[in-house]
Amino acid sequence: MKKTALDFFTGCLCQLFDFTYGPSLALVRQQGYFQELLDFQPVNPKSARQLESVKEKARRILEGAG
Repeated sequence: MKKTALDFFTGCLCQLFDFTYGPSLALVRQQGYFQELLDFQPVNPKSARQLESVKEKARRILEGAG
């Protein structure tokens, strides 16, 4: 259940983990939408720390090391 805007943001970011087909992932990289999500920094330091592990895994997927 999404209670905050950060919950919604995390849900959007986690959709990246569903991309397993190479051409689809290439299109995701080209469009840059997920890179914009990765650039987001929460105001709350605790939230930023918690989100960083998800963002790091997403970066690896975008870099092709997923």
